[in-house]
Amino acid sequence: MLYKHFIFNVSRSGNLAKAILSAESMQLQGIYLTRDQAYCWLRECSKHHEISLDYVKRLQSLLVFNRLDSVHVLGHHLIRQFTSCGSLVDAHKAFNKLVNPSAYAWSAIIASHAKLGKSESAFHLYGRMLEVGIRTDKFVFLAILGACTTLATTRLIHDHIIQDGLESVIMLGNAMIDVYAKCGSLTESCVVFDKLCNKDVVSCNSMIVAYTQHGELYHTLTCFLKMQLQGIEADDATLSSVLIACSNLGAIEFGRLVHHKIVESGSEQYIKLGTALLDMYGKCGSLDESLDVFCQLRSPDVVSWGALIAACVQCGESDLAMRCFQLMENDAFMPNEVTFTSVLAACSNAGLVKEGCKYFKLMINKYGLIPGPSHHLCVIDLLSRSGRLDEAESLVQSMGRNAIVGWRSLLTACEIYGNLGLGRNCYNHCVQLEPNNASGYMLMSKIYSDASMMEERNDIV
Repeated sequence: MLYKHFIFNVSRSGNLAKAILSAESMQLQGIYLTRDQAYCWLRECSKHHEISLDYVKRLQSLLVFNRLDSVHVLGHHLIRQFTSCGSLVDAHKAFNKLVNPSAYAWSAIIASHAKLGKSESAFHLYGRMLEVGIRTDKFVFLAILGACTTLATTRLIHDHIIQDGLESVIMLGNAMIDVYAKCGSLTESCVVFDKLCNKDVVSCNSMIVAYTQHGELYHTLTCFLKMQLQGIEADDATLSSVLIACSNLGAIEFGRLVHHKIVESGSEQYIKLGTALLDMYGKCGSLDESLDVFCQLRSPDVVSWGALIAACVQCGESDLAMRCFQLMENDAFMPNEVTFTSVLAACSNAGLVKEGCKYFKLMINKYGLIPGPSHHLCVIDLLSRSGRLDEAESLVQSMGRNAIVGWRSLLTACEIYGNLGLGRNCYNHCVQLEPNNASGYMLMSKIYSDASMMEERNDIV
């Protein structure tokens, strides 16, 4: 008995490897775990988010040795663990060991398929479950909602939920708000939200996120205010969505109210949302407040630095953006693609060709990052505006499948500089890659007009 308590305590303390070794030692000595002991042990093991597939298979072997692998509640834990490791095959093996699997077990295997992006097979399992006469419950519906990727499937499951009289279950209502929004129907998200009697923070957050995703930013703020009036405490996800809405609307006064609420809530929430606040003030044009927020962060990370650099760019302080980039490097933070987008934009805004090319090379040669379209466009813009169109053309040719945005940008530069020969080349690439996009035709038409080549202009208008 002491041995079994030791295993439980070891697994709870975080030493999973030692716990499994101890259990395997018990196995060699012929000592068996009871169902309750195995359940407590598995529950503790399930808290280890970094558990490997090898460990889960060893856990399964221990259950087999203890003749517990067909126990439903234990099988459910194994299915979840195999899913977290990305092994659908092993999750199915664990499911197939269960005799007459319950709705709870069915929900586990359906959720496995949904989480691993196998929506079609999740619905196939759902159909099989109904065929064998298993009664649906809130856990089954929650699992299958995770597999809904279209309005048709979402409406189908919604109808089943109504038929089973579970529409008022808060966890299902919250899930449907989210799924309808992701499938493109904000209206149906609102209908579900309005019908919920006992809205909680998850309900409000789901609706706020839905409004934000669909660009209904005033509704985002209105929903947040109603939430406050109803005494529902906002969580980090809610406040983050509200700050995004404030950023995009330029609603700095509302953002300040949210800032005050975050400060009142305590330091931990401030640490989590500090970067979102910093970003909001930057996008609203208040660099001083962005700097104040940054200075109050206990441990700024690369995301915080990136947001500060972006705020400097947003507020037209290109020199300060580059100084911040240097300070970030001095603090041994490795800039990412987003950081380089901001610092290259700073160079582009200030017309600093030499510095922009330096950062572009630094990104590739020192940090091993692959430039994306936004990085290329900043440098192309820099080179084009300084009249170095041939160098800009060479850079566009290196963009591969994303070259269309480069050719269009360079064609704009050709229109400005009246470069007919290069303009024709850019135009031909634009038409070849995007024949239905009118911008290429319009730009080339302007180039021909400026060159008094009306016959050629009329041919493409």
